[in-house]
Amino acid sequence: MASPAERVLLAAVICGDHQLHPFQNYHASIPETCKGGSTSANLLQVTSYNTFMLWCAGEFIPCEPENLRAVRAPKIPQWFANRNDDIVFFQEMWSFSEEIKAGMLAAGYCGQTTSSSEDWGSGLGIFTKFEILETEFVSFTS
Repeated sequence: MASPAERVLLAAVICGDHQLHPFQNYHASIPETCKGGSTSANLLQVTSYNTFMLWCAGEFIPCEPENLRAVRAPKIPQWFANRNDDIVFFQEMWSFSEEIKAGMLAAGYCGQTTSSSEDWGSGLGIFTKFEILETEFVSFTS
């Protein structure tokens, strides 16, 4: 059976393969900030969460005003600080991504890989309580 760290490696590679943009990923792994995983050695708890941190780009894309996103952004990692999720996948993390990354690190999610560009990136992020040993990025172009 794979260790939790090996399973995190697999998850990072799989999600990275689906990022459809030409930019490299931001990757950080700071083991001394790791919070530790779920309560069971045989359980890997994974959550997928849509942050809805969309830029307001006209009337065709629904969005939340920037001042409201600024209030909500730090609350997302605060909520995850009290959960036992081993891996968290975020979508639509375009605005306030630096604040979310810093908050998730403070919440014990020491392994992070996200798009390096808020404007043109995928808006995807992976946060884990285990060190990410390796990532792979494959850009699928049309």
